[in-house]
Parts: sequence; C-alpha cells; structure tokens
Amino acid sequence: PHPQMSDFAASLVVWPAQVFLNSVRFVVGASFAIPAATWVLLRKGPKAFAKFDDLFSFFSSLPFCSQMFSMIIPVISPYSGSISAGIKKLTKEAVVTYMDDYPWLRNPFNSLHAAALTNLGEMTSGLAVLTAAQHAKNVKVIVSKLECSFARKARGRIEATCLTPSFPESGEHISTVEMRDGGGSLVATARVTWVVSSRAKA
Repeated sequence: PHPQMSDFAASLVVWPAQVFLNSVRFVVGASFAIPAATWVLLRKGPKAFAKFDDLFSFFSSLPFCSQMFSMIIPVISPYSGSISAGIKKLTKEAVVTYMDDYPWLRNPFNSLHAAALTNLGEMTSGLAVLTAAQHAKNVKVIVSKLECSFARKARGRIEATCLTPSFPESGEHISTVEMRDGGGSLVATARVTWVVSSRAKA
C-alpha cells in the first residue's frame, strides 16, 4: 500500500488509542498529584510551583506522574501540544524532550515532517529559555526569529537537547537545540533568537 494511505489508516487506530491511554494516565497521575500538590501548597504557598523545573521535579517524584508535566504542555501552548512531545529532563542546566514517530506527524517521504521537528525545537528552546527567565530577576523574553536546518531524514523517536542559557538583562540570545534519532545521529538543529529585556518593576 501507498505509505500515505498506511499512515492515514494507522492514525485512525493509533490516535484514539493514544488519547485513551493519555486520559487514563492523567486520571491515575492526578489521583496522586492533587493530594500531594495540595499539601505542598499549604506548606509553601504558590511559589513552590512558580518555576517550570520545580513543577517538573515535583511530578517526577510521584508514582505514575512522570508524564504529568508533558500533559500540561497542550494547556500552556496548544500548538506545541499538537506533536505529543514528552519531557525527559528539565533543570536549570538543560532541557531534554522527545517526540515519537506518530503516523500523523509524517511527510510523504516516510519520515517525520520538517514542521514537526521545527515545532519540537521551538518548544524545547522555549522551555529552556523560560526556565532561565524564571530564575533571573525582572527579565522577559520573546521569540524574534526561528531557523531549523535538517541533516537527514528523521525516523523513530527523536530526542531534542537544549542547554538552559545564562543571558544578559537585555539584548538578543540565540538558543540552539540539537535533535537526534535513536542511534545518536543528528537529524536537525533549531536556532531560536530571543529578545531579552528588563521587566518593569511594579
């Protein structure tokens, strides 16, 4: 059969299955996370979850909750959620994400679509830069330019890595994201230019 028809047929099965599985994971994870989060909020207040890395660390420490932060991504950024990416690591030093080779993310050439890879790169850079901004004082950031170059066809799970930057209080910062396949081969590189400026003090 034609690859596109096979991907379309697979999507009809895999997409509903993924939605169902994620729903089950969310319900089970929430049953552990809600009581634990309530206890932390009562003890430490909202600042306990003010930073992405703190929230990720909290979820990762609970049983059945390792994917909870990933499930929040579609709420924070619906477009980024369209690629169903996961978060493997999120600290002040680095962010590592991944994207599985779902049939609806493929192109006519039997590999992952360039737009999906670009989306993964932008999302990974965003998590890294926004985490850094949360740890900085009175800093705000916004994307001004996004570039993505492709080294080879991307198939299978793709892992994206971005070092969390240390940027100045104002000016431009270029964040680089390397995306590699399961064999460690570089498949794409995203370069995201962020405008960094001082936030007006209240």
